[in-house]
Amino acid sequence: MSRLTYTLTYTMLAAVAATLLGSATVSAAQPPIPADIAVPRVPPEHLAEARALQNPLRFTAAAVLRGKRAYLSFCSSCHGKGEEGKGPRSKALKAAPRNFHLPEFHRARTDGELYWVIKYGSRLTKDMPAWGRRLTDETIWSIVFFLRTLPTYEGVKGSDKKLPMVN
Repeated sequence: MSRLTYTLTYTMLAAVAATLLGSATVSAAQPPIPADIAVPRVPPEHLAEARALQNPLRFTAAAVLRGKRAYLSFCSSCHGKGEEGKGPRSKALKAAPRNFHLPEFHRARTDGELYWVIKYGSRLTKDMPAWGRRLTDETIWSIVFFLRTLPTYEGVKGSDKKLPMVN
C-alpha cells in the first residue's frame, strides 16, 4: 500500500471514528479536534487502562530536561528536533508522526496515552516502535513531561502545570 493510499485510508477511518464517537470536541468553547488526532493510537482494548495512568514523577525542570534529552535521542529521527512530526525518517513512514505543537493534540490525549504509546508502540500505525525494553518507565514519563512543555501546551485550557524553563 502506498503512503498516499495509507494516509487517505487512515484519514477516512479517523473521520468515520470521529463521526461515530459524536463530537470530537472537548467542550463547546474549544474548536473541533482534527480527525487524525481524534483517533487514539492506543488500541481500543487498552484505551481505558492507558487513560487511567498517572505520571508518578514530580513535575520539575530536571524531569523535563531528562525527557528532552531522551526525546532527542530516541524520538527526533521521526518526530523531528522541532517536535512537529518532520524528522528525517518521517517521509518513509506510512503514517505521519504526531505534531506535538498542536494544542488540539494535547487536549485530545492524556498523559497515560502518551506513556502507553511510547512504551508499547502503536500497532495502528505500525511505524511507532515500542520503547519499553530500551527506556525505563521514569524516562518515558519524563518524555511525557517534555512534550507537555512545548510552547503551545502552556495555553491549553485545563493545564494546571507551571512550566519550568528548559533550554
